[in-house]
Amino acid sequence: MIVLLRIVLRLLADLVAFVALAFRPQRTSAAEILVLRRQLAFSTPLDLDLATLKAFPEAYSATIPPGGGPELTVEDAAKVVLSEGGTCRV
Repeated sequence: MIVLLRIVLRLLADLVAFVALAFRPQRTSAAEILVLRRQLAFSTPLDLDLATLKAFPEAYSATIPPGGGPELTVEDAAKVVLSEGGTCRV
């Protein structure tokens, strides 16, 4: 019985929301339709690696051995990353 009541209440809430949308200005409705049809989502990308590096710089710098770091030059790294087949060897 409770499940049926919850379904009915949800349907009523959706009906009220639908009626409210029907009376909104045309320009706002068009923007909402675009977002809903295209399933657009607006958010800022989150780079967890960079966020962690910024939050805990001491912990990451402690793991790098003296004289350690990248072994490739920037140019060689670009060749490897940007190669077409992904099989570029330096």
